[in-house]
Amino acid sequence: MNQSAYSVTGDGFTGYPKCESYLCRLTGVRRLAGAATCASLALRAVENVRMSFRVAVRVKPGAKSSGIERLGETLVVRVSERAEKGKANAACARALAEHFAVPPSRVRLVRGAVSREKLFEIG
Repeated sequence: MNQSAYSVTGDGFTGYPKCESYLCRLTGVRRLAGAATCASLALRAVENVRMSFRVAVRVKPGAKSSGIERLGETLVVRVSERAEKGKANAACARALAEHFAVPPSRVRLVRGAVSREKLFEIG
């Protein structure tokens, strides 16, 4: 059989061969051909899923050096820009995008526009 055949199901994890990868089962891709092709199709399905999370941030504007450090469950973001006209917020969003390796358009300020304690959504 040269052509690979797949079916996407929503009926849970029943009927899958044991050699099938966890990722295939997770995404609902049923393996009807080679396992490597199944995993490839499942990875493409996962790439199209947008995952997001929220992170609590304490911003330190006007710092001598920029950087991000973890303090408990909060990230402390030091930026060299001053806290005027949203410059520090924009610099913080850029730093978070670089830190989490996402495009800057995927970082959104949820709460704390005029506070040092902020909540960003990444994703």
